[in-house]
Amino acid sequence: MTATHWEIAYARTKKLEGGWTDDANDRGGKTNRGVTEATWINYWRSRSMTPPCIIRNATETQTKQVLQEEYWKKSNCDKVGEASSAYLAAHLFDACVHHGPKRGQMLLQQALNYLGASLVVDGTIGTLTIASVREYSRNYHDALIASLLFQRAQYFDSIFRSNPSQLAYKRGWFRRLVW
Repeated sequence: MTATHWEIAYARTKKLEGGWTDDANDRGGKTNRGVTEATWINYWRSRSMTPPCIIRNATETQTKQVLQEEYWKKSNCDKVGEASSAYLAAHLFDACVHHGPKRGQMLLQQALNYLGASLVVDGTIGTLTIASVREYSRNYHDALIASLLFQRAQYFDSIFRSNPSQLAYKRGWFRRLVW
């Protein structure tokens, strides 16, 4: 059985995110399997529901559902995968989980512009971004991946410069760029 783009991306990010964490220095705050407490609460409230439990007690099935709805689908990772590859879709998904959906989408748009596209960097992957993904993936797939990873590395560096306490996470964050 062949894994879907979503399954590939989820398995990769799941390994990187791990389980429960409540590190006072981590800007994400309380997080379980990549889902922050704020995202958890907002996910359920946006559906006029009360969260079934606190984020620490959320099951893998529950956090996977939130990741798929709030990051994969809302960031159009599926469309990016169709226009390019599971590999690019997985890197986009990880960027969206790690940096937030808007920032992850902006990083992909910046990566495309770095290669010569002329997109508005608005953090919304729509038809123009998908068309650029398709165009650049056709002949420059590896360059597009490299450009996205370069944009993420630059973003990491901007975080380290503005908040040196985040340097403690440097090795872990850069590990997210390779697989």
